[in-house]
Parts: sequence; C-alpha cells; structure tokens
Amino acid sequence: MYTPLTARVEIVVTEANAWKTFTASEEVDLPASSVSGLLLEFENSYGGTLWRKCAARMYGSNDSYVARIAPVGGIAWPVGISDGKFQVNISDLTYIKVYAVGYFTASDHFFSEPIDVSPSSATTWTETDLSPYVPAGVGAIIRVTATADNYYGARAADSTDAITYRTGFGLFIFTKLDESLMVDLYAGSLTPGMQLIGYVVYGSAVLDTNLTDVDGATSDVYADFAALGSGDAGAGIYNVVTYTPATSYVGATKFDIRPNGSTTETQLVRAGLMISACDSGGVCEGLGHSGATIKIYQVGYFTKNVAALIRYGCMMGDYWVG
Repeated sequence: MYTPLTARVEIVVTEANAWKTFTASEEVDLPASSVSGLLLEFENSYGGTLWRKCAARMYGSNDSYVARIAPVGGIAWPVGISDGKFQVNISDLTYIKVYAVGYFTASDHFFSEPIDVSPSSATTWTETDLSPYVPAGVGAIIRVTATADNYYGARAADSTDAITYRTGFGLFIFTKLDESLMVDLYAGSLTPGMQLIGYVVYGSAVLDTNLTDVDGATSDVYADFAALGSGDAGAGIYNVVTYTPATSYVGATKFDIRPNGSTTETQLVRAGLMISACDSGGVCEGLGHSGATIKIYQVGYFTKNVAALIRYGCMMGDYWVG
C-alpha cells in the first residue's frame, strides 16, 4: 500500500556526483510497520538550457543508472529500502532538490537489482511474462533507461491501449498485470533497457486494464479529474505522455497534479509516472497540460485504509492475493 505524506519532506544532499546513503526513518516520519520503499521527486529549478542528472537506488544495490532531468523539470522515482536505507545521487547541489512524497508498505515489493525485461523486437508490442519475478501482483513498475529520443510503452497483456511515452532521459511507467502476470512492452529502440523495478499487490492498488485520458485542464487553470474509487482512494496513479522531442524540453509545457482543493503548486516539465494524493472524495486536479504536447492518463489508484485491503483481498504470507 502507498501512503502519501501530508507534506513532502526535503532530502538534503550535501555532496554531488556520489551515492549518498540515507536512513528512511530519520528523514521521514514513517509508521512502525515495515516500509518497503519511498516515492521521491527530483526537481531541477535551473531555467537555462543545461540538463542535470539524478538517481536513487536501494541501499546495497549495484544499480548504476543515472537519469537526466530537464531544466525546470521533475522526475518521480520509486525507490526500495533495504536495512532501512536508500541512496541518492545528484549532479548539482544548487539547482536539484530531492523530496520524499510518500511511502510503500511491505506488501509491495522492490528489487535490489533491476530486472531486464526488454522486448526482443523494436517498434512492436511484445507479450512478456513477469510471473518468474512477481509471485502475486496487480501492477508492475517499469523503468526505461533511455539515452536518446524515442517511444516506449507498457500495458496489461489483455489491454487494447496503444499508448507510448516519448522520452530521451529515462522514465517510469506504472502498468496493470493481467491475471497471468503478463504485460505487453513496446520499445522504439532496443539500445536502452526496459527494467522491472518492483510490483504492487491486490488490495494495495486498483488498476485499470485500459487507461482513461483525463486531459482537460487548460494552461493556468486547475481542473478536477473524475473521482477515483468509492471512498477508498488515497492516491491517484497517472502516466504522463509528452509529444515534445527530448531535445526541445527547454521551454516545454509545465503542468501539475495535486489533491483537489490544494493550494500547493509544483509546475514542472515531466514525463512518465506521477502519483498524487486525492481529497477525501478521491478527486485529484491537474493544470497546464496541452493536448498538443501532453496527455495524462489515469492508471488507477492506491487504496487508503485496512478496510479497503480486506475488501479487495486477503493476506497470505507476505503477499496480498485476490
């Protein structure tokens, strides 16, 4: 289960271009129960043309991937926790800030080393079996380690969606699994990898087989998205598609997703996964996305309480199953 923090917490990094270790409970007010991961947000406030770099990984991992972050850009980065710790790496201490915005509890799982699940063929949807890595799950978190501009996608194997995500700097995609733990993956190029970094289980999240286009807000005006769930939604899950070439991200459309009624604004250039707390009625709102350059798709939502977990599944060992 994912729980958004009441207010985001800055993770203060004091050395650039190095893997710095943090104890999660010393940075964030966490529950006594086991926590498997955090959702971090990297923000680059630099308004010029230079890109910066950022990364996060589980403590003890050998994962060396570092993503690029656009000027006035942001990346949501789910990271696992091991021995209560995680690591962060940023290339600039002046312009890049790191924030914790929520946490995952132990029923959801992160891998210490990303698992390569790259399709064998480019520019076609390839059915991929994740059951060797996911014993029971409803959703998978896929990371694209792109270094050049291209399109990538992930969907449940029984989905009819044909949504691909343009990126040249790396991104995360949240996708539902079908009942056989299968997904379809799409890669415009086979050179960068597509990696499985974790999964969420039944009861933790309710995900849609076919995503819903929630684009509708206009520049500088927040608009409500449709309510999620039936009183059980704690956070909305969205995948963001940008049609702007990665080489043109400077000056690209900035946007935001937040709980309905919030006054906090974080308008950034983004692509891929975004998770936002909902209001008590399950409503999020968005700003600044233009249909010509950006589309925002509703993936589903994380449940917010134990009653919701009982409603969707039962506990068996370390996993929730339906």
